[in-house]
Amino acid sequence: MEKTTNSYLNIEKENLCSETHPVIFHGKKSEYFLIWLVNLLLTIITLGVYSAWATVRTRRYFLGNTEINGSRFEYHASAFRIFLTRLIIVVLLVLFIVSEYIHVGFKYAFLATLFLLTPYFLVRSWRFNAIMTSYRNVRFNFQTNYSKAYWIILLLPFLLIVASIVSVYGIGSVISIINTINQRNNGYSYQELKSFYFVMSIVQIAVMTVLLYLIASFRSKKIYEFFVNHLCFGKSNFSIKLKYSKFLNIYGIAFLIFLPFLIIAALGFYQFLSTEVFHANYNVDKKSTSFVTSVLFLSYIDVYVGFFVSYAYIHVATRRLVINTMEFNNTLNFKSTMTFSSYLLLLITNALLVIFTLGFGAPIAQIRYANYMAENTKIIGDLSLKNEIAHDDTHATALHDEVLNEFDLGLSI
Repeated sequence: MEKTTNSYLNIEKENLCSETHPVIFHGKKSEYFLIWLVNLLLTIITLGVYSAWATVRTRRYFLGNTEINGSRFEYHASAFRIFLTRLIIVVLLVLFIVSEYIHVGFKYAFLATLFLLTPYFLVRSWRFNAIMTSYRNVRFNFQTNYSKAYWIILLLPFLLIVASIVSVYGIGSVISIINTINQRNNGYSYQELKSFYFVMSIVQIAVMTVLLYLIASFRSKKIYEFFVNHLCFGKSNFSIKLKYSKFLNIYGIAFLIFLPFLIIAALGFYQFLSTEVFHANYNVDKKSTSFVTSVLFLSYIDVYVGFFVSYAYIHVATRRLVINTMEFNNTLNFKSTMTFSSYLLLLITNALLVIFTLGFGAPIAQIRYANYMAENTKIIGDLSLKNEIAHDDTHATALHDEVLNEFDLGLSI
């Protein structure tokens, strides 16, 4: 009898561990549009004062409408505290503007200080958002040491970028020296000189692009590992171990996606070189200014579209890799079913929706995005979470979160 009971319990445990739980988003377009519209009008009427309350209402709406296994998330931040921190930010911005009139050194000192404090603000913002979010009355948390954050977020990427710039500059210097020697010996015709500078520019751009993609892949791996491995639910940790080869593959494919756009832009740049710049220096008949402007504009749009498509692939592939590799307390696994084509289509249609509605389609686009992310995320395992103990670290300051958001440092993952 005891053996039968144990077998039954083991089967039940296995079933719980293999159970798949979908993420369900209950937000409605019409409902959120009214909330968004009221937030917008009150923010305008109060000259921005209501923006803190609008932020909290928005976050509570999206988290409160996200359900997993019959329970929804909650957001606990105080709108008044966020309002006070935004007042501090306004004062800092005023001081920054005034400092330029006192002495230009104060301006650069302010920017340098902000740059050096970026890892601190970023870690505190992650901690703030984690602690202010709960599920089944248990809050999340983010715990780490700042020395590791400074190394991964600031120092390592900075050193890699400096090394890349030096490498590209070195390549350009070598090519210029070779060009100078050949020109002294043989001389260059206009066509040869134009071709030389075109090739040199393409080589430098290609090398810099490859190096930036390599740096981005390395940075992405380190930051995702850093973030997930220090994220907690209650007193239990999330964990992840990623392979650099996977990120190299993701960013390598992203680079190949971007490459045709880069080649087209390079051809446009070649046309530019063959008109305004070289014609001005060699007294050759100029083409119309409008043609040059059009070529440069189309090249810029081409590069922007290339980055947009490349970013979409990176986002989908990285999210799938991270979500599918992440674990929680050795009891839960996660699964992302996003696809590049569906996500790219979502981004394009959302962008068109916002553009053609003059911004009033933004709340609908947000609901569509939240629905898509929920539909393509699954949790596998026992979600009873009976053994999870709530931590007592429920106090966080909103200052760091708001400073990071207001200055938009572009470091969030």
